[in-house]
Amino acid sequence: MHLETDSNLYGITSNPYNSNLTPGGSSGGEGALIALQGSCLGVGSDVGGSIRSPAANCGIYGLKPTAFRIPTDGWGYMMAGADTVETVLGPLSTSLAGLKIFMKTIIDSEPWLEEPALIPMPWRPYSVPTDRPLRIGVLWHDGIVMPHPTITRALNLAVNGLRANDIEVVDFLPHLHDDAWAILASLYFPDGGQADSEDIAASGEPWRPSSTWVIKKNPCVKKLSVGKLAYWLEEREAYRKEYAIHCNKYGIDALLCPVGPGTAPKHNTAKYWNYTSQWNLLDYPGLVFPVTTVDKDLDAWKGDEEILGELDQDNRKTWDPAEFHGTPAGLQLVGRRFDDEEIIGITEYLNAKVGGSFEKYK
Repeated sequence: MHLETDSNLYGITSNPYNSNLTPGGSSGGEGALIALQGSCLGVGSDVGGSIRSPAANCGIYGLKPTAFRIPTDGWGYMMAGADTVETVLGPLSTSLAGLKIFMKTIIDSEPWLEEPALIPMPWRPYSVPTDRPLRIGVLWHDGIVMPHPTITRALNLAVNGLRANDIEVVDFLPHLHDDAWAILASLYFPDGGQADSEDIAASGEPWRPSSTWVIKKNPCVKKLSVGKLAYWLEEREAYRKEYAIHCNKYGIDALLCPVGPGTAPKHNTAKYWNYTSQWNLLDYPGLVFPVTTVDKDLDAWKGDEEILGELDQDNRKTWDPAEFHGTPAGLQLVGRRFDDEEIIGITEYLNAKVGGSFEKYK
């Protein structure tokens, strides 16, 4: 459960574009392999961004589906019975077609007949509306951390491309994303990290830096009583309802947003997950696609940007466009719960209408 791929067995996995940077995680090995053309399709897991982070960092496609659509039987993961924040499996691929093939093939096999927890929902082909323009919301930042200049440039490229092709674009304001993180962080380890700590102790191996930060240095990781667990689950459901009402105000078909506060970070420095984990809390599907790469001549801070707070200030200090030059920058298209087919279909439409690359819309 890291945005890093680092183990005592294999060591640190590096980004294919720059060995000083991480491919993301925790499915970063899959992301790096696919980016290196070692495979055209792979499977990752995601409970806070572990499919989408590697996809964005490595310049490939990735999809975090809605929970309970793709089977997880036979795959062990932390706190499997807790039902607090669902871990999902999903595809990473060199192409959008790879994501669709994976999802449709598995769903068409009716996996709910053997895994009762799954929703018995067949694949639903999606077509964009013909009686009105497609309407895309744009989340420029989450109100907590401003993305690095490359990400903002990628958003501008995408928005220019959408508008040039008669697609309606509206600014989408963040809604209490800091509250979302407080809820999520409290629900990740309802046992206070005990199971993971016991497994690490039994292995005799040292704690890795990211594991230490996630479990030992996280003030939200506490062993919850039944009453406290019920409280946080009620907070989760209340937040989901409130965010649904917020989304309804915009009437959008999908939301375009950053995947993280920057491109692939240096090793063991990825500590801000909200751009991906927000959608895990809401159980919204998110599809990542490549847009551009870091350009040292275009992507410096201007110096007049608004400072959103301490976390934002910390994030700014990590950015040097010369160090990250040439690394991929992707974006994320998010849909409402169970809109997996819709965000795949909308991305297909945008690729056909706007083009796979937005660079011509500078």
